[in-house]
Amino acid sequence: MGAVFEGLADAFNALNNIGADLPPAVREKAQKVVVSAIIVTQIATQAAAMATQAAASASASASSGSGRRRT
Repeated sequence: MGAVFEGLADAFNALNNIGADLPPAVREKAQKVVVSAIIVTQIATQAAAMATQAAASASASASSGSGRRRT
């Protein structure tokens, strides 16, 4: 079990050291770009989920209304 935690700690440290060799100005700019990309991705994912839900709802409404007989 200790090996698992040690492996996780090593992976976490490796992630924290990404960009350590970059100059501070370059690292800051890269961080802004990455954060912006993550935000845009989250917005796009939410929009796609909402569109899918709306389409499914519209499809369900259309199919439930097609079985009615008009008199």
